[in-house]
Amino acid sequence: IGLPKRGEIGSLVNDPAFEEIQRIAASFNPDTIMIEHLIELGLVEAGHDPETAIESAKQALATLRESASTAETVKASADESATKITDLEKEVTDLKTERDELKSQVEAKRAKTAEDAVAEAVQAGRIPAQDEETKAFWIEQITANAASADILAKMPKNPALDPEKIAGKRAEEPEPLKGLELAQAAFKAELEALNNK
Repeated sequence: IGLPKRGEIGSLVNDPAFEEIQRIAASFNPDTIMIEHLIELGLVEAGHDPETAIESAKQALATLRESASTAETVKASADESATKITDLEKEVTDLKTERDELKSQVEAKRAKTAEDAVAEAVQAGRIPAQDEETKAFWIEQITANAASADILAKMPKNPALDPEKIAGKRAEEPEPLKGLELAQAAFKAELEALNNK
């Protein structure tokens, strides 16, 4: 009767371990044990005034709860920022891919324009058809600067390369003799040479 409700403080046995149980029970102070627990939890410092220990512990708990709430808010914000960063990184990657594709298309178009301009120059007689070095030079120039195509188009035609004159010259030249016609022509030339002697 009168013992605090803190659990067993001893056992009734034939040979008691404690001979002065009343003194042990009387020395039990629940406030001291509670303060020791608060010190272990880090809510109050050792040697704290027992009368204000509970209030100090409550304030420390409130501060801890507020810090935990702030930490959760910061973590949620950090998670949201991480998601946004991931989305932005994907968007940047997509834009880079699109840029590379467009760049390839532009380069292919420039190369085609240069090849077409050089082919037209060859057709017009400005560049010899077999002059690969000159053709490569103009392709490189036009690919680097599209205005070079205008310069090539304004170059005068080389009369020796003029396709119309070349075609006319070919038309004037007789077809070379072949087979029996060649043999007959050689025989006639030999007869004329003998008659002229």
